[in-house]
Amino acid sequence: MNFTNQIFSKKPQQTLFHYTNQSGLLGIVKSGNLWATNIHYLNDYNEFALARRLAEDEINNQLSQLTDELKKKLLELFKRKIFSVQRTHIYLFSLSEEPDLLSQWMSYTSKTGGFSIGFESQYIQKSIHNHNFFLAPCVYRRENQEVLIKELLDEKLTLLEKSLEDTYEDDIENLLSELSNKFQKSFVRVAPIIKDGSFSEEKEWRIISEPIFIDNQFVNFRTGKSMIIPYFKLNIKNEKGIIPINEIIVGPTPHGELSVNSVSGLINEKCYGTYCQITKSQIPYRGW
Repeated sequence: MNFTNQIFSKKPQQTLFHYTNQSGLLGIVKSGNLWATNIHYLNDYNEFALARRLAEDEINNQLSQLTDELKKKLLELFKRKIFSVQRTHIYLFSLSEEPDLLSQWMSYTSKTGGFSIGFESQYIQKSIHNHNFFLAPCVYRRENQEVLIKELLDEKLTLLEKSLEDTYEDDIENLLSELSNKFQKSFVRVAPIIKDGSFSEEKEWRIISEPIFIDNQFVNFRTGKSMIIPYFKLNIKNEKGIIPINEIIVGPTPHGELSVNSVSGLINEKCYGTYCQITKSQIPYRGW
């Protein structure tokens, strides 16, 4: 699990950015909450699908080469588990290393105004840990994605070999079931960071939850374009009520200076106890 451990132990840069509209900025500032969206309700309907395809391909590849019937049986169980993730509820909140990226403005903000909110990544990591969330970078290169999946499978197959030494024959079915459940738990941690390479310029980091029941007290619901969207209220305020925002960039807009002034009034040292730099985007407004 060398490469996998490298990915999940990677440290983010000091500030990570979230692109949003006026309602999003106001909601975060007034409540101190981030809204982590259920992965199955994100705009990109391919979430989880790429990871499932890669896992299925690698499992089929290994099945074609293995002669050990017990390992083949375990891999067949793994294959079932990768499709059961559709019933697993994971919640995500997206951040980017890029503070002022045109494609992000176009995708996540309105034509006449949006904001890139810079969060102190070190503090974010501490606060999300209390809710059983973790922060990890997305992996875009196909060869690296394949390594993630292969390491995941190899780890569990190695565990099978080691466990058989101390397992009675009558308990083998229970062992296979236990290992397949462990595989599923690991897979739902890895799958959300596997993203199509066409999005690589976003340099996305994701705040990701462990599996959460839909009736969790922190799960709420909001309106979407075509359906009701479940989301998780992730409180990031510290004990003094401070929100770890250290920078806000006002997106391309015909009223840049006015927008900077109003945001300055919204975010101020008296309310949040920390200095927050507010600037305009370097990308000219074109009304895309």
